Amino acid sequence: MRLAVFAAAFLFILAHPFHWPPQSDAAHYVYASGSLLAGDGWQPDPASPYWDTDVYAEWPPLQSLALAAIRWLGFDAYTAARLLNAACYAAVVLLVWQTAPKWCVLPLLTPVFTVNYQSALSEPLFILLVAVFLRLLVRDPLPLAKLAVIGALCWLQRYSGMFVFVFGVGYILLRPAQRVVKSG
Repeated sequence: MRLAVFAAAFLFILAHPFHWPPQSDAAHYVYASGSLLAGDGWQPDPASPYWDTDVYAEWPPLQSLALAAIRWLGFDAYTAARLLNAACYAAVVLLVWQTAPKWCVLPLLTPVFTVNYQSALSEPLFILLVAVFLRLLVRDPLPLAKLAVIGALCWLQRYSGMFVFVFGVGYILLRPAQRVVKSG
């Protein structure tokens, strides 16, 4: 059933229109993924008005790295962006399907949510990372190492992801202590 939910969501989002060529932040992510593949590191798009700034000051690096990894497999930039978004969307739908009541998937099918997946922007991967983070908080007793990794990835995907990390630390420090019961 999990594979069916993932596949249905993957195909659902692929059927939506996709904005190409990328503009704004999306153009930077696609350009930087190409410069990574060429071995030039994270280079800003020379057509961008921010071309002379430090790329890390404007755009976190994880989106470009994820696109470069998919492009390294032989896909062009357009297909890489579509595949990344479809995989992120399908994974979010699957996480919600497994964690929450089934009706909670319905808002994920609306244009208000799916619009995030129609360009090469960083939102789809960020939404997935936050969903994984929240699922860990709900499912694991005290997943410090997992939360630290996911929180750090959120930060590398969008600088506002810092607040996900801060929230996780606060949640762990402020939640009531859990009683450990030994069997035997």
